[in-house]
Amino acid sequence: MALVACLVVMIVLKMMQQIVHVNTYKRLEIQFVHRNETLKYIRDTFDRMEVKILDQDFHADNTQDGQNIYTNVYTLSMPGKTQSQDLITILSEHLNIRTVRTRNV
Repeated sequence: MALVACLVVMIVLKMMQQIVHVNTYKRLEIQFVHRNETLKYIRDTFDRMEVKILDQDFHADNTQDGQNIYTNVYTLSMPGKTQSQDLITILSEHLNIRTVRTRNV
């Protein structure tokens, strides 16, 4: 009987997940080089994963060798089906992206 009850609860929770979409908000800091190319990659990744940008802050630092390092801090609305770990993994695979940090808002 307990096994059947557990199965019913699991099915109901799965159905509720389809009906009630929970958006989570994340703050994502991305440090990168080669601004134009990398920003296009970041935007394309957000679009592909259906992540919405709620707010954006950015700044640029000039290193001793004359290279600019850009830091963008995004506040994101992430749909329930998107995992932040997947987003971080995809972004960090790009050669121009130096660091990716995240935290809950």
